[in-house]
Amino acid sequence: MSLRVASAFRHQHTLQPTGGRITVGVLVDSPLRRPIINGTNTHSVNKPTTGTITTTNGNHVENSNHGHTCNGNGNGNGNGNGNKGGTSLITSATLSCITAARAIVDTACEVTRGRGGSATAEGRGGGDCGTVEAVVAAPPPHADEISRAAATINGVDSVVQLTGEPALATHCNIPEVISPMLVSAIQERKYTHFLVSSNLFGKDLIPRIGALMNVGAVTDVIGVEKPNVFHRPLFAGACIATVCTQSVLNLMTIRTTAFSAATMSEAKRARITMLDASKKLCQELIDSAPTYSTSSSNLAEHVPLSAARTIVTGGRGLSSKENFEMLYKLAELVGGSVGGTRAAVESGFVGHDKQVGQTGKVVAPVLYLALGVSGAVQHTAGMKDSKIIVAINKDPQAPIFSVADYGLVADVTKAVPEIIKEFQESKQAQQTSS
Repeated sequence: MSLRVASAFRHQHTLQPTGGRITVGVLVDSPLRRPIINGTNTHSVNKPTTGTITTTNGNHVENSNHGHTCNGNGNGNGNGNGNKGGTSLITSATLSCITAARAIVDTACEVTRGRGGSATAEGRGGGDCGTVEAVVAAPPPHADEISRAAATINGVDSVVQLTGEPALATHCNIPEVISPMLVSAIQERKYTHFLVSSNLFGKDLIPRIGALMNVGAVTDVIGVEKPNVFHRPLFAGACIATVCTQSVLNLMTIRTTAFSAATMSEAKRARITMLDASKKLCQELIDSAPTYSTSSSNLAEHVPLSAARTIVTGGRGLSSKENFEMLYKLAELVGGSVGGTRAAVESGFVGHDKQVGQTGKVVAPVLYLALGVSGAVQHTAGMKDSKIIVAINKDPQAPIFSVADYGLVADVTKAVPEIIKEFQESKQAQQTSS
């Protein structure tokens, strides 16, 4: 089912039309851009390890070597195992946003040539219909290397690095602080589109930018039809809305699981431009905000759920916060991140930043372990695109089994300790043999 919605985004702001040429800005997300509060992270378990998951009958499910993080020495200069260049410095969510940005430019070219609709946009046509710029707003110690990594992304025409604002050093992860800087960048670069990942940070940031510029936003975009026509899901994906905007500036959050990740190439080097983001900020807000540190040795190992290759998610079936703690040990053994259902979050087992589902994060890892998860539609809407889904639940009629590739009917509080034991013994045997 699809709906067509004509948006009333006709608000006035300081930008002027660019003669039909598309300029798309994409906010770069990086593990080094998101500092850890007070320099600590009690459950940073995304270490590059080799994990093998098997079913109860011994059939092989997944064996993957996770090389997504940096070297782990705290300076952010590592490369992911098997990855070239700065792959570990740029999240997969950002790479998917770049793909979405290129799709916007490509549709602009089609419209320019008269193939995208009845109206032909004014422009230069061919490959000169628009540009994609990666916007880096990161702490000074890491901004340069993030910018250099962003410059190697295929599809990025140039990189804009924000400088000159002291608040970037300690408050770059606070939407209230960073939004005025990004507004300044949007106005200076005259973007027609500005994209961020549809995660908790992006969902908090875009409305603030929109309020400052008096512009509406299109959220959870999963498809691009024209430069001003987008697709987004409604009712947990039960129907798809086609949203048409008539604004000079389109603020968008991108559901990154709907777009493939752009590739990176060391042979490619886009131009890097420094942009003074000095802005008179609300000092009272900065003084009252939590202080962030970029000195943690675990910083390079911190991978968000949206970028994790393996996710271990627990639900209400774990019964207690103490039982939920087992998942962190399992996640460490398989080189994954820990997530939770809404029921687990509301029960206090895990924080909201780890929630997977319609009202949390939308993820698509290589391996998704659903432990004690019933499989409500609000949860499956956020993880159904995972490559391999393994579920453990004592209820054989649980809806989670309808989307799982492998299932085990068992008490999760008894099954998980056995799985952890098997992994530990396997790991010890490998170390002994080597």
